Amino acid sequence: MEVIRSGKFESTLQSVLLSTWEHSEQRNGNRSLQVRALLDSGAQRSYITLTAAAKLGLRPVGEETLSHTLFGGVCTGEKTVKSYIVRSMSTKGVSINPNVLESDKICENLPTLKPGLWLTTLKKNKILISDLEPATTDEIDVLIGADYYGQLISWSNFTSEVRTYGARD
Repeated sequence: MEVIRSGKFESTLQSVLLSTWEHSEQRNGNRSLQVRALLDSGAQRSYITLTAAAKLGLRPVGEETLSHTLFGGVCTGEKTVKSYIVRSMSTKGVSINPNVLESDKICENLPTLKPGLWLTTLKKNKILISDLEPATTDEIDVLIGADYYGQLISWSNFTSEVRTYGARD
């Protein structure tokens, strides 16, 4: 926790845990690459850094012209970016092949979690953490947005119930 003082005002910053995922990508036979992803259900689209696309040997499959509306309503200018397909990103038996857009940088560095006793509690509740120290990097290589986020989150029991009720109503 960090305390920031400015004149008469004081603010406390606490660590906020963001949903991240470390994915090991097999390429060129035995060569394995680590890719860190930020899971962001608030982002409409998914992205990959140019560096990660090059490391994975991805080739562009298309282009899109877009602009971003940022927090506070600030709009960026239009920009044409390349799109790529990342093959077989998977977790817990769910596999996706996301069509991602290129980005020079996704966000500032996000530190990994520090191991502690709290991990035991999470494991007992079947909550697994893949992004722990020591990590190879604090860089985020991929952002999984709302376009693929729901496919990675395990909702199998819930969605089958929703489908059942939806079919009856």
